[in-house]
This record gives sequence, structure tokens and C-alpha cells, in this order.
Amino acid sequence: MTEAEAIKDSIAHWERMIAWAKKQPKKDAPSGEVMETAIGEHWGNKYCALCKEYLGIGTCRDCPLAKKYGECGSYSYNNAWYFVAGSRMWGEWLKNAERMLEQLRSLL
Repeated sequence: MTEAEAIKDSIAHWERMIAWAKKQPKKDAPSGEVMETAIGEHWGNKYCALCKEYLGIGTCRDCPLAKKYGECGSYSYNNAWYFVAGSRMWGEWLKNAERMLEQLRSLL
């Protein structure tokens, strides 16, 4: 998979998750398990095309998202994933996921 294909696949992944999350009660706590049961994916690295490409070689430092915003797993305050992972309610998760989607789109 090329870098551009991985970025586009990651964008589609976040668009699907956001569409599903918009249907959840805004004040409920986000659950990756519930999302995975409902749509077959969640915001963890096993569903991200970029993670599959770059973690597969042992590091995400070469990932275009990490190069521009910092690594997801390093809790970089520039990378929106940090905030997605720490969201306490679906409403907050959506706001942070939209920012994550903007960051991914900026890579194209």
C-alpha cells in the first residue's frame, strides 16, 4: 500500500467511526468495544492503515502523521489521537475525532 493509499484508508476509517459516533448519546462514555461490536473497528492501531504500514516495521516515526503532528502513542499534544483516546464522553470524542480527521486530511 502506498503512503497516499494508507492516508486515504485512514481517513475513510475515521469518517466511518465519526458517522457511527454521531448516533451515540453525547454524554455517554466512549467505548472502543461497543464501537467494534457495532461497526467492526475502533480508534485503536489495529484498524488504522497508517499504523499497519508503519508499526509493522517497528516504529511510527516515519509515519506521515507522526512526522507532522508527533507520534500517537507518545501522547504528543499536537497529535489529536491523544485527545481522542482521553475523551470522557461521546460528544468530546466527536470533537477530538473531527480534529484527528482534519489532521489526516492535511497529509494529502
